[in-house]
Amino acid sequence: RWNALVETLSESSSSEQLSFVYKKDGTTALHLAIMSRTGYIDSFKSKNKNNGSLHSIKSNDSSTSCSLGTTGHSVETTKTAMAPLQVVRHLLEREPDLAKIKCTLNGYTPLMYACLVCNTEQYDTEDAAEMIRLVLRYCPESIKVFTDDGLSPVDVHIVSYSHHHKEKEDESSLGKTSTAVLRTLLNHSPELANLRLVKNEGSNNGGSGEVVEGPLELLYKCNASAFSKATMDEVYKSDDDGTVRSDYTLPEKRQQVVNEVKTWWIWTWAVLLLKYGSKAKKKRGSRFSAVHTAVLQVGVPTPLLSICLYAFPRQIKTMIEDNDDRGNLPLHEVCSWPCHNDNLQSGTGDAMISSRKMTAIHRVLEEYPQAVKVNNRRGESPLELALKSGTTWDGGVRSIVKANPKALKLQSQVTGLYPFMTAAAVVLSSASKDSGTLESTSKQELRHVRTIYGLLRSNPRVLTEACKNGGL
Repeated sequence: RWNALVETLSESSSSEQLSFVYKKDGTTALHLAIMSRTGYIDSFKSKNKNNGSLHSIKSNDSSTSCSLGTTGHSVETTKTAMAPLQVVRHLLEREPDLAKIKCTLNGYTPLMYACLVCNTEQYDTEDAAEMIRLVLRYCPESIKVFTDDGLSPVDVHIVSYSHHHKEKEDESSLGKTSTAVLRTLLNHSPELANLRLVKNEGSNNGGSGEVVEGPLELLYKCNASAFSKATMDEVYKSDDDGTVRSDYTLPEKRQQVVNEVKTWWIWTWAVLLLKYGSKAKKKRGSRFSAVHTAVLQVGVPTPLLSICLYAFPRQIKTMIEDNDDRGNLPLHEVCSWPCHNDNLQSGTGDAMISSRKMTAIHRVLEEYPQAVKVNNRRGESPLELALKSGTTWDGGVRSIVKANPKALKLQSQVTGLYPFMTAAAVVLSSASKDSGTLESTSKQELRHVRTIYGLLRSNPRVLTEACKNGGL
């Protein structure tokens, strides 16, 4: 029947016929052609045996019909024919805007269905990649269309692939490379590899807030248990003095992690996302660095950062070559992660970025404690950057001070302020901009006051020095 449809896709076919949208589910001929090649339709029918037809495409000849949906008994006995790739090409040639139409079934475009893994027995990553190349050739802007839930085509592929490939080893559908679709999408739009901050209207504290989303975050969330078991980052233990320690500090343990993740498709995908994500940020001509790219992603999952540190230990000692040319070491970059907003919430109500920042500071300090004494090209120290970005005493400042207590009596080369003054300035700035509830504002102010107190208590003489130098 698809062959019969090919014959009708001629110049005589009207635009109205080719652009027909089925009212029941919002699908078009292009949706169905792609869905038939990925196995989605058969998967859908097996779950909805009595829900009626998906859609029928009528050709010019009213006696010819390419019925892709079935009803009643035929669902159980009929397997949907695979549309020839020629059908996909012809539809895109004639009506490229079909690629931007979202169906009402899932809110997906045809491109998203090419990315959707729902049937591992039928989903061929190389064939899907070829369909994606066709869609992007005729309608490149279709990759900018997101689902109603804010997922990009890259996100759709990551979530669905993770669901059907729970084994960690780098195995793929039908024996084809697991990264074919991901590479095709990112070759076209590398910016989709980056983490992004999105509004969270459901914040528990009454403010809008932001949460971390994007492909790396989704890859981590869909495979969190594998990451956590490998790195043990989720079982950090805090000493009485506030020092956070990891059980994975021995070289043999780290090498064990590196050897294990080499066979993971998850790790292969993570490195690929980091490589493409670095294209817009790194200086032209600079080499890719997994550690540098990871810390440039605000709120990157800390188990992923840990694996990067284990696999590429030398990179933590080198300056990041980005377009801003700030001369930051990885510690400086992590200390710069913004956490001013107390409403940065994850789905469980935790302060996601603040929590991850605290762990990331500890991890980076464990690997390269000398970095805490280094200023970047602008003259900013890790402590100064941490305070400016709203880091609290218990959120990482205590660890930085413990690693370099002399920093407490050093004035900023940029502002001339002592650390406790910088912390106080942040309180004033936050208070003037705050739009949260009275309760959330009070909690935030208390955390900042504790930070100022912690700084002064660690070296009370700084207050005297500030008075002598006319700073107070």
